[in-house]
Amino acid sequence: RKVTKFCKGVIRADAKKDVKIEPDPLKMIIHGGQGVGKSRIINALYLQSEKILRKTAGGAHPNHPRVLVCAFTGKAASLIKGITIHSAFEFKIGNKFETLSPKKRAEMQENLQHLKLLIIDEMSFVGADLLYRLHLRLSEEIFQNKKPFGGISVILVGDLLQLSPI
Repeated sequence: RKVTKFCKGVIRADAKKDVKIEPDPLKMIIHGGQGVGKSRIINALYLQSEKILRKTAGGAHPNHPRVLVCAFTGKAASLIKGITIHSAFEFKIGNKFETLSPKKRAEMQENLQHLKLLIIDEMSFVGADLLYRLHLRLSEEIFQNKKPFGGISVILVGDLLQLSPI
């Protein structure tokens, strides 16, 4: 319900051309053990959110997603019909943040200009360093604002107990 309410709020703000009434971005964690249906929830969230958010101006462009589904590993990404975080945001392996080239930055700004919701699966594999690099990429390079994650909603999905604590 929260995601649907958020998406409808975005549509209302877009229809009135008033950024002030746009709802605050969601920051949500969905967790559960294996076999409880997390992948089905991701697919349902994606389909419902994308359907609602495509009603905004310019919503039909196929290269401008409103919802982006990512995972840390390629196998997890293929299971949810998404892409890896590293591919989506042009991250190199390692913990060092490297800025994008001006050409690549312009391309990503164009393609992600309508992004409102980011869903990340297998959150237990995503470390604090990667989340911070994601925040920097979204806030400083793509959306160029100081809001957390560039002002987009982020839903982390996974099994918190999948990896044993060290």
